[in-house]
Amino acid sequence: MWIRDGVLINRMPINAVAFAYAYILSCPQAEDSLTVSSLVNFAFEQSGSSCLEKMALLRSQSGSGVGSGIDIEAASRLYNQLASEAAHSASYFDGALDLLRWLRTCKASSFITSAVEQEVLDDWARSAQGRKVSGKPGLITEILGRRPNFCKGRDHFQYVSDWLTESFPEPETVKTIYYIADAVSEIRQGREFSDEFSIVPIGFANHIDSGQIQAAADLVQKSLEKLIASGKVDVASPQPSFTLDASQLELPSAAALVANLRQAGAAQVVRNFAELRAALDPQHAIFALHGKNLKARPMKPITMVLWALALVTTGLACYFLGGLAIGFDRGTPQLIEYATDIVDTKRLRFADKNGQEREIDYGWREVRKIYLDNELVTGFPPDTVEAAKVESPFQFDSEQMGLRCHATTQLKDGRIFISGGVRNEHSPWPVPGGSPESFKSNQTFFYDPKTATYSNGPNLVLPRAGHTMITLKDGRVLIAGGGWPNGSANILEVEMFDPNLNLISPAGHLGVPRENYGTAQLGNGNVLFVGGRTADSYSDAAEHLTSTIELYDPRTGGSTLVGQLRYARENPDICATGDSGALIVGGTTDAFCDDPSDARIKVVEYYDGKTSSASPVYHTPSLNELFFRLVRFRLSR
Repeated sequence: MWIRDGVLINRMPINAVAFAYAYILSCPQAEDSLTVSSLVNFAFEQSGSSCLEKMALLRSQSGSGVGSGIDIEAASRLYNQLASEAAHSASYFDGALDLLRWLRTCKASSFITSAVEQEVLDDWARSAQGRKVSGKPGLITEILGRRPNFCKGRDHFQYVSDWLTESFPEPETVKTIYYIADAVSEIRQGREFSDEFSIVPIGFANHIDSGQIQAAADLVQKSLEKLIASGKVDVASPQPSFTLDASQLELPSAAALVANLRQAGAAQVVRNFAELRAALDPQHAIFALHGKNLKARPMKPITMVLWALALVTTGLACYFLGGLAIGFDRGTPQLIEYATDIVDTKRLRFADKNGQEREIDYGWREVRKIYLDNELVTGFPPDTVEAAKVESPFQFDSEQMGLRCHATTQLKDGRIFISGGVRNEHSPWPVPGGSPESFKSNQTFFYDPKTATYSNGPNLVLPRAGHTMITLKDGRVLIAGGGWPNGSANILEVEMFDPNLNLISPAGHLGVPRENYGTAQLGNGNVLFVGGRTADSYSDAAEHLTSTIELYDPRTGGSTLVGQLRYARENPDICATGDSGALIVGGTTDAFCDDPSDARIKVVEYYDGKTSSASPVYHTPSLNELFFRLVRFRLSR
């Protein structure tokens, strides 16, 4: 399996604009005779060739006129700097990472190949986007770029073919290269070498509109200004700014893209990653069996029904036998090690915003300052709603929005970001987007305290309620937890909102679904998730609570269970301390525990930042427990 980087990430608009900027900046008087729009059109016409080849072709076409004296080596280096810097903010296509994960489960190898210089791709691989495929767990086998005497085309085909032969020496193993490309020249190249290297070229018809070109131009302009400010590039104009005329762009239609790719020789043309997976799905049996080519025979309907009944019966039998062995609701197990230490109350002091000291069991919501060993804990999270009231003459009343179980956070620019939730039939409906009846739980909104107005935001990937959002130090917003339908903590998927791109995208998974949990960003940038209420099958404490603590890394999207609380609790407050520590304060536990007079937890715990993962310990129920579980199961039926 071979997948180009331009197919995974929508870099084509960025590359075309970066080419235009680099050519104009490197060519004397080019800005007077050439426009960004015309150069972008040229870049799209020559899509699939390297920047150096495009520069050389454009210089040869200008003859002795404008551009004939351009240093294409220097211009190409400037292009690489601009494209690489801008690509760090580019996004994967929807479904790209899911497809790569699926291919990995199918034992297929995936390569990124590009005409870009190898060192540029290596730099991108170290960025936040690149680490999603090149780091752990390694969704990409290798990234191949342009090196001395090694460039895209036959060199890359030969390299992958040799790699497959060495990795799978068995002669009966199928070593087909599924070459996914979005440029006509690349499809032709794949077809040219299809017999020699067993290549199946698949066209990716990614339609690009003028809006994407304009967004890419803004991104490249910001990258240029950043590079100039850092001294990495030196241009004649101290602050160059270019104008893109969208009316001059000559972009092919979606139908033309499909027709051109088919005419170039693509065995199949897809428009998104859902279609691409469907195109590869018939080969699933080959991938799953390490490439062994099996001949499938059509199954008769009666045979399919009998097989389905057999599978269902076997599954139910395994479920009940497993329940007898380890318990029906073992869920996420208890963990061997605690992640926290108990803090002596003599070391703690609590004060409200007026400086008046408070007891931990009284007026906790009025506490604004915490002192540990007489030192102020600076990581105490501010109240977003209160902050909005102080900074603006308009008040943001979360309860009057017409929503409940939604999440809010304040962005770096002062706006309030609101996501998810369910309708509150007893409140007015000031938010935009139709009527209360048309509201969907995947919708988001912005509230501007300066003008007291709402506006629509991008939709969540998953509808959710009872979740939380955190504005990270880099300005992005982490969206996690909650569930759907309302009242069910059943969502493991994490999402990330980028205000600069106005885009919400998947960002990994949690180890335990939870709501009413505590969370905070630590000093080192990681995010701590503590306790909360969870699904029945994940509960490791009384009344559906979880005592687990996990650490989420926004840079990689990975989450690690680091241990458990000493006191399982929901609705705790997390106060970051130092680089990787946190205080865990307050919260409640099961109201029907051993001491039902007060379910509030007065014990403070301290997480010291250890990152070792904890090992599971499973609980085998006694006969008495098993009896009540079976009775509860029958009653629930």
